[in-house]
Amino acid sequence: DGRYLDYHTSRDDLLAAPAEVFIGKTVSEVVPPDAANICMAAIEEANRTGRSQGHQYSLKIGDNVYWFELSVAGKHIGDGLKPHFIVLCRDISERKAHEMHIRKMAQFDTLTQLPNRAYLVDRVTQTLSFVQRNQQSMAVMFVDIDHFKKINDTLGHQAGDELLIKLAQQFKSVIRDEDTVARLGGDEFVFVFPGLNEKKAAQVAQKLLGVVEASNALAHLEVLITISVGIALYPVDGEDFDVLTRKADAAMYRA
Repeated sequence: DGRYLDYHTSRDDLLAAPAEVFIGKTVSEVVPPDAANICMAAIEEANRTGRSQGHQYSLKIGDNVYWFELSVAGKHIGDGLKPHFIVLCRDISERKAHEMHIRKMAQFDTLTQLPNRAYLVDRVTQTLSFVQRNQQSMAVMFVDIDHFKKINDTLGHQAGDELLIKLAQQFKSVIRDEDTVARLGGDEFVFVFPGLNEKKAAQVAQKLLGVVEASNALAHLEVLITISVGIALYPVDGEDFDVLTRKADAAMYRA
């Protein structure tokens, strides 16, 4: 039934509560509901099959978040008695941080920290599914910095990188939590706005133009920076990622 009977640890700092507090109590009385449910699922699996491995959960202890992995095995204590289990709880926080770092490198642009194309494809797929179910519109915008090569050629690539980072921060400041902005590479950015119709999409595009006009200090110089914006709308311009991004890209070059 998930009741603590005994314990051993070499890391008192990683206990959710002092041992004298949780001995005799159930898992759900000691740790938060999500962690307790995962622990009980592992115990129930071990009760059915004799063992359980690989169940993971996180706990906030003090100011830090730790990740743990459970291994559970049944313990034979005699016929007619309630089943007992040995639960090994291993701190995998370092491994989890490494996994998250690898995942971030695979899905985010290293320069601007914005999502990259791989993340964008996944996000657009999810957003399309949402707007289709809710019969909403969606806007996809392509943004390109005008004459970006001239900035690199005249001020240097460091100044170009500085501009990309600065614009990425500005772009993130004007979008909603449900929106997405990604960098495809070079000076190309893609925005995804669920719920926007043609009129609202045009208003957002004007806001993006205004943000760029206000961001004109670069490499200790006053420079004039402009962008071109292309917009494609779901469902009138297309109903999948490839069509919408291709049309938004074409609209951007026309702009």
